[in-house]
Amino acid sequence: MAKFHDCFAPMFERKLHSPPVMSGLSFILGPMINENPTYARYVLTLPSRAAERIAKDHGAGHRLLMALLPDGVLDHQSPRQSAHLLWTMAKPTEMLVSSRIPLRQTADISVADAEHAEPQAGKRYLLQTTVETTYTPATWVPEEIWNLSNRPAIHGKRVPVPNEKLEQWVVEKLERAGFAVASIDAARSYRMPVRKRTVPVADIAAEVTVVDPELALKAYREGFGRSKNFGCGLLRLSPLA
Repeated sequence: MAKFHDCFAPMFERKLHSPPVMSGLSFILGPMINENPTYARYVLTLPSRAAERIAKDHGAGHRLLMALLPDGVLDHQSPRQSAHLLWTMAKPTEMLVSSRIPLRQTADISVADAEHAEPQAGKRYLLQTTVETTYTPATWVPEEIWNLSNRPAIHGKRVPVPNEKLEQWVVEKLERAGFAVASIDAARSYRMPVRKRTVPVADIAAEVTVVDPELALKAYREGFGRSKNFGCGLLRLSPLA
C-alpha cells in the first residue's frame, strides 16, 4: 500500500478570543466561552511548564482539561466520556481539544476556537490521529470451561500490535469506523508516558473516503480507539480535492 508522507501538517486555523485579564494562581477557572453546548474544537496555548509536564506524563493533560470543565454538569463516574472530551498536543505548547462542553480559560491558558469540518459522505480527507496500538489475542479456553452455564468472564491480556501487522491493523480499525483507506503511513510508533508506565501508540496519516457517515461522525465526535484520556483518538480531517 502506498505511503502517505508529510505526517501531521498543521490541521487547523485559530480564531482568537480576547479573554479578560485575571489574577490569581494558575488554573483558577475563569468565564466560560462559547456558551452553546455543541461539539466544538479549541486550541489551548499552554505555558511552557504545563507543556513540559504533559510531555513527561500525558495524564497531566487529562487533569488539566478536567479543571477547565464546569462543575456539576458531568457524570462523576466518567466525566471525560460525558463531555466527549478528546485532545492531542498539536505543537509543543498548543493543545487541540474536542468537547461538547464549553471550556473555561485561565490567567495563563488562552482558549481559541479551532475551525473544523465534520466528515461528510463520499468526501475524501487526510486523516491524522494518534492511536493506542494494543489488542487482545484470541484466548484458548478448554471446552469443559466454555460449556459451563456459569462460565466466568474470560479476559485476555492486551499486548502491543507487532510492527509488521500495524498498518493492516490500523486499516481495519478505520474501516470499522466508516472510512475506506486509499493510503496510510503508520510508521511512527513509540511509547507514550502515562503516570509511571508507558503506552504503545502510533501517529497515523491516511488518505480516506467516508463510506459510512454515521460511523465516521461517531468516531470524529467520540474518539477512535483507547487511551482517550491521555491524548489518543482525536481525528483530524483535512479535505482533499
